[in-house]
Amino acid sequence: MNEKTMKNIAAQSCEAFAGKLPAESGGKTLENRPEKADGSSCAAAENDRLQRIWEHPLFQESLLATERLERERIFCGHDRNHLLDVARIAYIENLETGTTVPKYLIYAAALLHDIGRHLQYTKGIPHHEASAQLAAEILPECGFSQEDTRRILDAILSHRDKAAAFAEGLSGMIYRADKRSRCCFACPAEPECDWSREKKNLTLTV
Repeated sequence: MNEKTMKNIAAQSCEAFAGKLPAESGGKTLENRPEKADGSSCAAAENDRLQRIWEHPLFQESLLATERLERERIFCGHDRNHLLDVARIAYIENLETGTTVPKYLIYAAALLHDIGRHLQYTKGIPHHEASAQLAAEILPECGFSQEDTRRILDAILSHRDKAAAFAEGLSGMIYRADKRSRCCFACPAEPECDWSREKKNLTLTV
């Protein structure tokens, strides 16, 4: 990918964060920062929206509920460390493959892909569906556009769908990162886990 292409991608990403937030966010505005040569104002705007997700009351309430319910769980958890592991692994794939999915979309989808896990435990709602329902409420209030919200919800709904294993774009990256984040080869509960051997990460892979 040449320098001109990278700059065009960065510019498009910045445009998504410039000026006013969507109307559904209540008309609040981000600070109007002039774009700097190093892209620092763009990064700050992206971080603003991701921070809004992190601080959103529904996100925090749901995250803490899941962590409480999984306190005695011996298998893989769905805590804050897992959410950030998925974000980082997906972004590494994005860089290594030259895919042009904006970083903020990857992190937003990763943060929210398991946020409804507690509803699976308490109400029997499949957690990808519950997570999409919660994300649909959280994202507009954090300033994400309808198109960004659609892409993130698609990724959340697809992260348990085997058809996404070889998909390109955001949905495929979140699916693969979710599976790659699990260190089955070092897990003491691996023999009791009901994942198939084909699905488990039984060796360290780079």
